[in-house]
Amino acid sequence: MQQKIIILDFGSQTTQLIARRLRELDTFCEILPYNKFPQDDPDVIGVILAGSPFSVYDPEAFKADLSQFVGRLPVLGICYGAQFMAYNGGGNVEPAGSREYGRQNLTTIDKDCPLFRGFDDNSQVWMSHGDTITAIPTGAHVVASTDNVQNAAYYLPDASLSSLPKAEGHQPIFGVQFHPEVFHSVQGTLLLKNFVVDVCGGKQDWSAANYIETTVAELREQIGKDRVILGLSGGGILFSGNFLGHRHHAELHDLVTIGLGGGGQGLVRGGGGGFRRALLVTVFRKNGLENAANGGGLFAGGVY
Repeated sequence: MQQKIIILDFGSQTTQLIARRLRELDTFCEILPYNKFPQDDPDVIGVILAGSPFSVYDPEAFKADLSQFVGRLPVLGICYGAQFMAYNGGGNVEPAGSREYGRQNLTTIDKDCPLFRGFDDNSQVWMSHGDTITAIPTGAHVVASTDNVQNAAYYLPDASLSSLPKAEGHQPIFGVQFHPEVFHSVQGTLLLKNFVVDVCGGKQDWSAANYIETTVAELREQIGKDRVILGLSGGGILFSGNFLGHRHHAELHDLVTIGLGGGGQGLVRGGGGGFRRALLVTVFRKNGLENAANGGGLFAGGVY
């Protein structure tokens, strides 16, 4: 079992940064669209609802189905995620009047809350939101405030006591209106660690090296002695996919990558098992890419 945290993406520009912070805590995580929560994955130990450029009142705002995980798993809402749970849990969200943006200090902190254990007084955080929570979810209580934001963070120890859409279970929910993932939230990493380790029970046993070994082992079991055609696009993806492919079985690995250049030109690279250009032409023609197949692009042999 590889423990994992699911980060549901609502379009925030810092969602990837949340994932980076968790990986720095030796914890595996996956970023998924807001409406793609994996209901049948037993390895999930917690959920983070990320931020969003939308208001919860926007008709086009992304809306997750909270009943899939609230109660069953610990949940941390960040910025929009906290507002979304407040809005759907008997609380209230209103325009802030002027956008709350920049450094703030937590003037009150409930250090008995699992999320804020070890925090310093007046810890600096980073705010970035246009709406603000004026009433927290039913059953929750405020655990942090700033001079300008009364409900900077809230905590509900047992989600079954809330009016939120929920599954069976008694796991807690947390909401913070600041961004713990950014550098300017001085103890943001501690907050995320408290959530991942103390609340969710994360073992901090993941590393990139272990991930490679595990993935290679899974590939070997799944593929066996079959040959593989690996289609990729993009630098980092190209490198990692090619690397994993060769770690699996170099002699059974055929690589095809497509990178679109300027003016509709294409670049095709084939290598590993002596892929033939005729086969590439057939593949491209079937997909309506005759220009790339017939000299509009460049075929280069070798492994990249």
